[in-house]
Amino acid sequence: MKKRILVIMAALLLLTGCAPTSTPETPPAQTTAPAAPAGTLKKLESYNEKGLYYFQNQSDDHYANVVCYTDFEKATTEVVCGVPDCLHMDDSCDTFVHYASGNNVLFASDNTLYWLEPENLTNDWSPGVYSAPRLESTDLQGNNRRTLLEYPDSPPGGSDVGFIKLESVLFSDGAYLYLIKLEVVGYREPYYPCYQRTLLKLDAQSGAQIDEFLISLEDEETLESIFAIGVHEDEIVFARSSRTIVDFEDFEVDFFAISTTDGAKTDLLTMDKSVQQELFTESAVDDCILAVKSDGSLWKINVYTKEEEKLLLGDSFPGEIYIPIKWLNGYIFFSTFDQATEEDMLVALNVATKELTEIELYYFDIADKGRSTVGWPFIVYGDELFVLNESDAREVPGLGTGGEPITQWNYRYTYALIDFQDYLNSRPNYRVITLGDGVTDREFYY
Repeated sequence: MKKRILVIMAALLLLTGCAPTSTPETPPAQTTAPAAPAGTLKKLESYNEKGLYYFQNQSDDHYANVVCYTDFEKATTEVVCGVPDCLHMDDSCDTFVHYASGNNVLFASDNTLYWLEPENLTNDWSPGVYSAPRLESTDLQGNNRRTLLEYPDSPPGGSDVGFIKLESVLFSDGAYLYLIKLEVVGYREPYYPCYQRTLLKLDAQSGAQIDEFLISLEDEETLESIFAIGVHEDEIVFARSSRTIVDFEDFEVDFFAISTTDGAKTDLLTMDKSVQQELFTESAVDDCILAVKSDGSLWKINVYTKEEEKLLLGDSFPGEIYIPIKWLNGYIFFSTFDQATEEDMLVALNVATKELTEIELYYFDIADKGRSTVGWPFIVYGDELFVLNESDAREVPGLGTGGEPITQWNYRYTYALIDFQDYLNSRPNYRVITLGDGVTDREFYY
């Protein structure tokens, strides 16, 4: 059985709060030329309307990366680099970068790439690699690379006062960028760090900080976990799970919004403790989140109006809903495990008609001990879906931290595009993505 990864808002996170013992490190606001008028606020992803960007690991140095681009129309992948005859192995490559962690993230707007390293993760695995929470940008061709925001003095480890983490989410309205900064500003004895979260507003061109809005400062008794889940007009919507330091079982889940114009906070929905079970809040669609209640039923809940709609009865299919869960083109895709057959299932739920469809497009996955696995949908491109349609894993030689020989797993993935209706009807009519010079199958090591 595949490992279940449940996004449960009640997950125990060792986060708590207290009054700050020092002034948080904050770059001063800078005066800039008037920005262009703000447009529609949206959450940026690693793709835009034309294609997908991702980091590709280079050689045996799994901190060395270049940026690759998958063109959906052409169904091709190329390294983003304009240097003739480039081997993409060092700083002479336009988009070569050393990152000390595997948590770096790419975001794409219509004309700009943003590169985010969330935190300082310098460690024994990354000697000599510079690491700091920072946001960089280039154009879509990898040119004009600039650092927009950086905290070079943030310590590693995640618990020292002054530690800063930039959450792996980025919003933009065209004129401004919005990032979430988490900072350790003090301690509650004996060992719990105190976190302050702020929303940074940056000029999209220069990176100059325009404003900073408080999201939360934990109090003496409360542990909080907060996620940005969507947008509503000029507001960013957050989900929060909070519990007391003395009773980990006594938790509350609520939702609120922060205005990107003036930082005003609007309290929204608070979940009823008697019915909340598992909340899938990776993202909100049309102001709605999904919740699985204690009887196993799936609900759509509007966090602004508080209206609820039952989408699925708990006994509608064998097994339980678990994530990853996607909401694409009016369908909700989720996985379930059939205890009777001991098989994974991928199911599509038509939100309007409540009709359920099992997706039966399988690929042979060596990493999953030879079992057939359903190709998961990732992105909508016109009438097509971008999907994983093949993967394997093999053991390869490598080096440990002390230079000793070790064996590690090398994962390789192949992706494709498929018509949305073909996918729903399990017809394997794929447009397989071809790989250009310097591009390998996407590789990940552990």
